[in-house]
Order: sequence, then structure tokens, then C-alpha cells
Amino acid sequence: MKCATDVQSWKDTPQELALLLSNAATYLSSRKRNREAESLYLQALQILEQTQSPDHHAQASSMCGLADLYFQERKYTEAEPLYQRALHIREQAYGSDHLEVAHPLQRLAKLCFRQEKDEEAEPLYQRALQILEQAYGPDHPDVLSLLLDLSDLYWRKGNKEQSLILRLQIQERDHNWGPQRIVYPLTNLAEFYHKQKRYTEAEPLYQRALQILEQIHGPDDYSLVSPLYELANFYYEQNKYLQAELLYQRALHIQDTSERWQRRRYRRLDVVSLLNTLASLYREQGRYKEAEPLYRRALRIQKRKSDSGHPEVADTLRGLAMTYRRQGRYKEAEPLYRRALHIQEKVYGPDSPGVADQLNGLALISSEMGNYAQAEPLYQRALQILEKAYGLDSPNVSILLNNLANLYREQGRYTEAESLYQRALQILEKAYGPDSPDAADLLHGLAEFYHKQGNYAQAEALYLRALHLWEGVYGPDHPDVAYSLHGLANLYRDQGKYEQAGPLYQRALSIREERQGKSHLETAEVIYDLAVFQEAQGNKPEALSLYNRALTIRERVLGPHHPKTKKTQERASSLLRDLGGHDKAISDSEEQQSGNVR
Repeated sequence: MKCATDVQSWKDTPQELALLLSNAATYLSSRKRNREAESLYLQALQILEQTQSPDHHAQASSMCGLADLYFQERKYTEAEPLYQRALHIREQAYGSDHLEVAHPLQRLAKLCFRQEKDEEAEPLYQRALQILEQAYGPDHPDVLSLLLDLSDLYWRKGNKEQSLILRLQIQERDHNWGPQRIVYPLTNLAEFYHKQKRYTEAEPLYQRALQILEQIHGPDDYSLVSPLYELANFYYEQNKYLQAELLYQRALHIQDTSERWQRRRYRRLDVVSLLNTLASLYREQGRYKEAEPLYRRALRIQKRKSDSGHPEVADTLRGLAMTYRRQGRYKEAEPLYRRALHIQEKVYGPDSPGVADQLNGLALISSEMGNYAQAEPLYQRALQILEKAYGLDSPNVSILLNNLANLYREQGRYTEAESLYQRALQILEKAYGPDSPDAADLLHGLAEFYHKQGNYAQAEALYLRALHLWEGVYGPDHPDVAYSLHGLANLYRDQGKYEQAGPLYQRALSIREERQGKSHLETAEVIYDLAVFQEAQGNKPEALSLYNRALTIRERVLGPHHPKTKKTQERASSLLRDLGGHDKAISDSEEQQSGNVR
């Protein structure tokens, strides 16, 4: 280069020569000719050191250039003292807040970050950011670039919230892109708050992302499906069923009608996820007639578009099986659970958590039908799988502990039942706190346990606590609310508190009939106990009518040989004998039973 051949003739103007050498080095560095660039930087620094004071500001530029070259080559040990010296020179020459100070500050911060010296890097980034914002304003590209570096630093330090906030701020300040660019960081921050159950902070971010897409694409564009689904899941998790349902339905409508979405290769599998989630929402509300066709539609799609042994098929089968089981349709539910179990075992192995889910479902069917000996090994195997997968104190284990405790309670194995109830309750209270809705089912089971033991005061407190939690989550008319109302009514009946028990029975029966149907097995449970209640008060004709209603349902669902069916028959027969036992009475009873068949 010409500058290299003219060095001797420029000795009488050393500052200009040093500047020429430094500029040439910068050019060579940009062309990846690093060794030539390094030589010129060193020559420039040598000239300046020989002709000027050690801290002259002219040296800082060559120092930064040479340090940048070393930084690019990951020679951090050589780069760091050069940056530090350049920073010191510029601070002395211009002051600590001058724009010239920002470059060595930012490069030193990057160097510390690369060496994982995060505690040293952060204050350097902050100083550089303050200088750049003051000089250029908050929206300058250099400011945004530094914010991105700072965001990376916070993420690595584990301060993910601050990192995500900065990334959102970067997109909001960058005016070179349209508003759609903001959707991604908005959603990421919303999901972060969502996972931490910081719902108040997450909700406006989800809504804002959705509104931006609606403004850009319109209300029915396929790009809205994902944010609608995410926001619906957000509401579903909080048991805000109405808001979730409307969003799921809207997303499903868009998927079914959008031409662009229909051309997508995997459209049908996406629809399955949405169908299953909406069906699950209906099932949890006791809206079984609405849930069933959605599950069936999902299965039809999966049958056409994927392998019948795919794990997603098992999820749909399990959802439909749960819907049937909650309606007492055990003969339809059991083969679905078994199909799902076969798929899970084949795909993931016999010890996967998914296998435990299907085992639990099969055990529930056996338990609810009175086949306790068949249910227990299924529960035990499922419990062992979850304990191995998640640990002994995981909330995932508590569901199996509760179900197994219920089984032991029904068998009169009270010592074993109480131990499992207490263990499960401790797990949930430790994980979620004493007022978590997740504990309501467990509290109800423990209340039933103390009720059977004759510990009425403790049972009442637990029934009321479970009732409060379920009403707070689901509202006053959910089937789970009926459980606590029913249990509390039985408790008051057994204590002779008939005035308190009667309205609770009526309310529980109303919920069961409205939400699950007049021929549901759970409805029969309430009817049977209401019959016992009427008989205890001497209302024998009314009691007989109720026994017959319960008997009709139990014979149809459980069969004539089930213990509950036999017990109902015995109570009805005994009451008939008390009423006189005449042929006419028996005939009337049989006609009434026939009339109750549905």
C-alpha cells in the first residue's frame, strides 16, 4: 500500500501519519487481512507514544481499533487492557458521560459477557446505554443494538422477565418494521407470566397481540388461530370457561372456513388439538352431550390422516372414555381406555406417565362398578409409575393417592386410607398452598372418611372447605359442587339435622339432573340417599318411589348383581314389607319401576 511506502517522508507529521496508519488498519481489518492490520495499528500506537503524552486522546482510537481486532479473533486477554486504557484516556479527555466513552464501555461489556463475567458486564452495559440514549434518543439503532446485548445478558443470568421486556421494547422502538413484528415478543412475555400464574400481567399482552393481528389481517384470518388458541388456553386454566369457549369456537370456525388454512398440509391434525381441548372444556363442565361429538369428530380425522397407533389418538380415546365414564357408560368407556393403554405402552413403554393415566381410568371404572379387587392393582401400578417418573412428593402423584385412598375407604380399610389421604394433602398444600382448588377432591374424600368414622365435626369442616373451593372455581351449578352438597347433606341427615339436609339434597339432585341427566349413575347416588333421608323421617311412600328410581338406574348401568343394586333392592323390598307387602303394592312398585326406565 502507498501508506506503507511513504512512512519515511511523513516523519515530520507524526499525528497525521499515525491517523493514516490507523485508518489503513481499519480498512485491512474489514477485509479480514488481520495480520497486516495489526502491524499498522501497532506502528500507529508506537508513533503516538513516542511523540505524545501517554494519555493523549489521539491514542484511544488506535487502541480501540486494535482491541476490536483482537476481540474478533477471541484474543480477549490482549483486547481487555487496550479497551480499559482507551476508556481511561477518553474519560480523562472528554468526561465520563461523553459519547466517545460509549464505544470502549460497550466493547468491554461485550468482552466480559463473552468470558461469562456477567456481574462485570452489566454495569458497563448500563453506562453505555445511558450515554447513547442521551446522545441519540431511545430509538436509535445503536441504542437498540445495545439493548439486545443487555437482553442476552439478563437471559443468561436467569432474569428472563427483564430480558423479555427488553426484547419487547426493542421491537416497539424499531420503526423500520411494521406492528406485526411486536406480536412475537408480546406473546413470549405473556407466556412467561402465564407459566408463573401472573395472570393479571399476562392477559393484556395476549389481548394486545391478538388485536394487532386482527387490525392487520381482519377478524377471520388464519393467522389468528394460534393466538386465539393460546388466549383460550389461558382462560381455560383459570376456569373462565365462557371466555375460553368463545375463543376456541372462533378459532375452530376460522380453521373450518379459511381457504388458506385448508391448503395447509397439516391442517387436520391442528383441528384435532382444538377439538380435543374444546371437548375437554365441555366435559369438565359436565356438558357431555356437547363434548362427545367433538371427540368423535377428532377420532374420524385421526383415522383418515394418521396412524391409528399415534399417541395423539390415545389422548382423544382417553378424553372420550372419560366422557363416557362420567356418564356411567362403563361398557363404552372401558375398551377406549384399553385401546389408549395399548398405544401408550407400545409407543412409550410400560412405565410412561401416559400409561398411568389409562390405568387410572380403568381403575376408576372398576372401582365405581364395585370391582375393588380389580381396581387396586391398577391403581398400585399407576402409582408406582408416577412415583418413579416424578418423585414421591410430586403433585402428579397426589391424584393416584387420593383415588387409592377412596378405594380403601369404600372397603373399610380406614387406616390405609387415612395415611394416603394425609400424604396426598400434604403434597398439594406444600405445592400450591392450603386454598388451592386442586385440593378440593382430596378434601372431599377425607371428609367422607371422617364421616364414616363418625368424626362429624372434622368431616363438616372439610366438606364445607371443598364446597367453597369448588364453587369458587366452577360456580354454583357444577357436578363437582354436587359432590360436596351431597356429602354434606348425608352428614346432616346422619346427625338428624333434617332441615339442613333437605335443601342440600334438592340442590345436589337438581345439578345432577340438569348437568348429567336423570338416568346418570351419579344422579342415582343422590336419589338413593334422598330416599334414605325420606325414610328416616317416616315419609315411606316418597322413599319407596325414590328407591325405585335409583334401582332402575343402577340395574341398567351396574347390572342386577352389583352390591349397590342389591342394596337398593333390599331397601325397597324392606320398605314394601313395612307398607304391608300386599300384591297390589308390589304390582304398583313394579309398574313404577317400569315407568322409570329410560
